[in-house]
Amino acid sequence: MTTDVQVALRLSTIILHVPDIAALDRCRDWYLKLGLPLSSELPGESYWFDTGPTLLGIHTGDEVSGNVTIYLDVPDADAAYESLRTALDFESAPETKPAWGGRVAYLRDPVGNRVGLVSPASAPQ
Repeated sequence: MTTDVQVALRLSTIILHVPDIAALDRCRDWYLKLGLPLSSELPGESYWFDTGPTLLGIHTGDEVSGNVTIYLDVPDADAAYESLRTALDFESAPETKPAWGGRVAYLRDPVGNRVGLVSPASAPQ
């Protein structure tokens, strides 16, 4: 499949969803034992590990255990959405995320994994 606009993709973040705080803490301990450095945390909500160019997050929430959300960095989420929306089914148009200021558009892969195309807060809107 080709598009008129080339979209530069780079894997930025992987989030593993867990069902509750006990599972969150067990996963935190396991990844620490594995040797991943903890880069930030919101106790009871999420832990973030530095894996080089890609962050690994463990997060409690409404998502079902076993689901993964993959974020791919793009220079401009709005341009990527416009370029790809005729070829792929999006869950949402780009929206600004107040917690970190970036913009993200969501879609799902053929087996249901959630994928976000995300641009930094400084990208044009």
